[in-house]
Amino acid sequence: MNEVEITYKDGAFVNHSQHNTKPHDGITIYEVLRIIEGKPLFFDEHFERLKNSCDKISQTCPVEHAELYKILIKLSTKNKIQTGNIKIEVRFKKDNRSILIHFIPHAYPTPEMYNNGVKVGFLHAERHQPEIKTDQPEVRNKANQIIKENNLYEVLLVNHENEITEGSRSNIFFISGKKLITPPLNQVLKGITLCKGLEIARDLEIQVVYKNLKSDELQHAESMFLTGTSPKILPISQAGNYRFNVNHPLLKEIFNEYEKILIEDLKLY
Repeated sequence: MNEVEITYKDGAFVNHSQHNTKPHDGITIYEVLRIIEGKPLFFDEHFERLKNSCDKISQTCPVEHAELYKILIKLSTKNKIQTGNIKIEVRFKKDNRSILIHFIPHAYPTPEMYNNGVKVGFLHAERHQPEIKTDQPEVRNKANQIIKENNLYEVLLVNHENEITEGSRSNIFFISGKKLITPPLNQVLKGITLCKGLEIARDLEIQVVYKNLKSDELQHAESMFLTGTSPKILPISQAGNYRFNVNHPLLKEIFNEYEKILIEDLKLY
């Protein structure tokens, strides 16, 4: 990623050094979306989720649909960045609110990762409000530590009932035979890529079972993959001591359909 010089803060484009992206003691609602060829991917869906997250904490989204789109395009142009991840932060503290929009570092999977899959581990942790995209720095920091120490791509969150819910920054699907298994949507942060995966399953008439798998039940899954802004549709080769088929035909079919949807979405604007 190019060196970021410009960010957007409360109505103005300012030098990146003039704003603070550190966690604060209020509530932060955020979205991370991907810029491809200078265009925001799945923009409508990200805006709708941002608005819904604000609604769920009885707050008003401080930016309108068309205005936010223009900000993202200008931010990409001003920083001369055509590909990358942008974070939108809406911070609420008592009667004050602030909006920050800025590029963040990204690590997209390599072609080898898509071909050979990635390794993931486990973290016993739960989101406080799984349906709202809010900062939870204690989980993020612990996840980053485990990922770094064990040379992993991601860690899967395991709740108090020993059930796998989601990745620390992704959602998960399991494949068993000709059906997909994913945790109940009201127990996870419903990612945009997750929703696209479910749309693909519906269009291809693939059965989806909404069920939590315990970590010791992974032996029953033939294949497993992550979904997310950066990974897109990413095969998992190994989770703990369990290994999975990264070439499962159902996984390949979903991956190919997702790439088609991605291209079509970028054409909309």
